Amino acid sequence: MARYVMIALVAALAAAWPGTRPTLAAEGVPAPPRHRVVLELTSDATASWEAVLNNIENARKALGPDQTTVELVVHGPGIGLVTRANPMGQARMEGLAAQGVVFAACRNTMNRKKLTDADLQPFVTVVPAGVAEVVMKQEAGWSYLKAGH
Repeated sequence: MARYVMIALVAALAAAWPGTRPTLAAEGVPAPPRHRVVLELTSDATASWEAVLNNIENARKALGPDQTTVELVVHGPGIGLVTRANPMGQARMEGLAAQGVVFAACRNTMNRKKLTDADLQPFVTVVPAGVAEVVMKQEAGWSYLKAGH
């Protein structure tokens, strides 16, 4: 019995040790990301848009891109960030999306603003309600960051 406790303790320490990457040993598959971050953007200020993209890049760099899952939920005035009418940051967002960052737009906001899926950048996912998406992520244990003012 003590042997199994010691093995479990060593495995736990190895998984937590900086610079190690836990795997599902039997399959040799990397473990799922340890950091899950949902950001919420409701601002139409371009300075806020720039800041949220900086936050995403900085978090992924500091926490490790393979260790971090990020979703940006935009609703209200913040939805402008991900529309085709906004060329600001498009290439930057495309690059982040190609690396696995999820950009989620609120369907309720889209309906209120009379936007269709075609009005959004092609990499954007649509969720039924931005607020509900943020709540569900928090209930699932995701870290929450409010972006903008």
